[in-house]
Amino acid sequence: MPIGKVLTKESFKESIHELRQTIKESYRLRMTIYGGIAANFILGALVFDQLWLVNDKGFDRANILIISGTIGLPAGILGNLFGGIGSDYFTKVTGQGRQTFLFWCLLIFSPFIIFYRITDDTGILFFSMMFLGFFQWGCLYGPITSSIQELAPEKNKALVLAYYLFLTNLVGIGLSTTAAGIMTDILIANSIENPYSITLLTFQLLSVLCLPAFYLAGKNYNQN
Repeated sequence: MPIGKVLTKESFKESIHELRQTIKESYRLRMTIYGGIAANFILGALVFDQLWLVNDKGFDRANILIISGTIGLPAGILGNLFGGIGSDYFTKVTGQGRQTFLFWCLLIFSPFIIFYRITDDTGILFFSMMFLGFFQWGCLYGPITSSIQELAPEKNKALVLAYYLFLTNLVGIGLSTTAAGIMTDILIANSIENPYSITLLTFQLLSVLCLPAFYLAGKNYNQN
């Protein structure tokens, strides 16, 4: 197909129509996209993570930046590998979808991450929870991307994935970052103690909304 024809107004409208039909007709795809967006709520708020570590937890700015980077790099890489290899193996062995794998991973890890936000500990326990936090987020990307591509029609895989990434950046990250900033400013203006802790815990709990979405997507694995 000529490039000029691909970029016409009609072809754009046709692509949007096909996208809407694809999303409308696949319940599992909708739930997977919703789950992915919700899981990223905390990611937008994490722009305040270093401020939380310094202002609320009392760490030295330079030292904690080095420590969190040293912990986050290997934890994130290991999480990527575990999420990719683990979800493929889980699907092969159980016959269930990667969304179910994500559901169990997040269900198991979430209590530890919430504890990480509320504990007064600043030693080994705290940094162990930090490792789990980076590991957990590393687990998400491979299974979510694979699930969306698996559910999307062959000719529209890139379009559906682009739609998911657009919504994730706009809603999951963009709006959550703005909302977290507004919430923190309000807490500080009202002299509330530990404003960053409250904000990050709030968005951590909001991100747990991904659990029912992934559960429902995985539960209906054999219906597509």
